[in-house]
Amino acid sequence: MIRLDFPTEPYWLDLPLGVRVQVRPLTGLIMRRAQYSALRRQGEVLAEVGGQDDPPIARKVLYEQLLAEELARFGVVAWEGVEHTAGKAMDCTPEAVADLFSKLWQLSGPFIQAYLAEVQSRIDEGNGSRPAPGGTSGAGQTTADGAESSTSPVPGASPGL
Repeated sequence: MIRLDFPTEPYWLDLPLGVRVQVRPLTGLIMRRAQYSALRRQGEVLAEVGGQDDPPIARKVLYEQLLAEELARFGVVAWEGVEHTAGKAMDCTPEAVADLFSKLWQLSGPFIQAYLAEVQSRIDEGNGSRPAPGGTSGAGQTTADGAESSTSPVPGASPGL
């Protein structure tokens, strides 16, 4: 069973470096738009730098950074702790938000983790392997049969460890 009591109004997320962002509730549409935009931009960046032959991990890291920028562009509606060099508050526009996340990549991981937390908590609740409500996992489905041998493959290790 999954609860569908997701936030319906914008809410604040605290990020590193003294930045707070107010985000609209994450929807499938926001997520898909961000994914599409990140994939499109990834193709443009790779074509520009000749990185089509980059290893998969490099492509994944680039995609994750671009996804954070695009999620922020579509989801952030207000912010605190972001100023111009003159010390004046900076307007929160989609372009400025993406620029912030592009330049301060340290915000990307915490932002994605915080923004996706509501959805992830619902997924975790619906996981069929979760512990029973009483706090014991005895009610859970067995996922592995017992071991056939109690001897360790590590020389000198005690049996059963």
